Amino acid sequence: MSISLYSSAVFDCATECAALRQTRKCRAYFGSSVCYNCRWYVNRYVTADPREVELFMQQAESKASGIRSACNRGIAVMVIVIGSLVFIPWYNMQKQAKYLEPAGTKAILERVVSTQQPATSISAGDQAKNIDDTLQRVAVAIRNNVDVNNDGKVNCIDAAVLFYQWYPNRSKVRIIINRNKQTGMNHLFNAVLIDGIWQTIEPQAAFSHQSSYWMFKVWRSDYNSALDRDATENYLKYVR
Repeated sequence: MSISLYSSAVFDCATECAALRQTRKCRAYFGSSVCYNCRWYVNRYVTADPREVELFMQQAESKASGIRSACNRGIAVMVIVIGSLVFIPWYNMQKQAKYLEPAGTKAILERVVSTQQPATSISAGDQAKNIDDTLQRVAVAIRNNVDVNNDGKVNCIDAAVLFYQWYPNRSKVRIIINRNKQTGMNHLFNAVLIDGIWQTIEPQAAFSHQSSYWMFKVWRSDYNSALDRDATENYLKYVR
């Protein structure tokens, strides 16, 4: 269904989304994992061609820019005050909340999204088998002490590199690092492109008999996706 067939409420959501990013109150790349936890993300309410969504967001950004200009001239000062009181606390709360849906990396570098994300992606159902099969291969390798970087250890580095190496489509998988001083996390794992969204995967999930392979379910509050960084280029030398 075309976005144009929906009510103006969808456009209002898109405008709020654009305004938050323009004022840097939200620093998320559009379409990243935190978007699916945001009430202003239009893809939560419509199913449309990605090109139509992009055009729709351009219109919303133009409207948001106009509102900002009016505020700068003193016409809508109260809009800024009310927006700061409502949206900033809500956004900070979202960063601390436990995610309720499978969520991928927020901070996959924009370079990766712009140059490697295809216009269309394999469906979630098709990707599930690819993920499960690859996790099983990684589990076997870990049990056999496969040390890809010859550091005398078999750990998350080996698992993430092997998952990347064996995943059927290299354009839809990345190696991610997350360092969190507050929780002590210093971990390497993977992101897989599912329905146009990068979702984070624990590559040791099958080996450790986890009930889920989503990073946020395996690591729970220890995992903060805002700290994800694309480290693929740093580990390609270990990929065979």
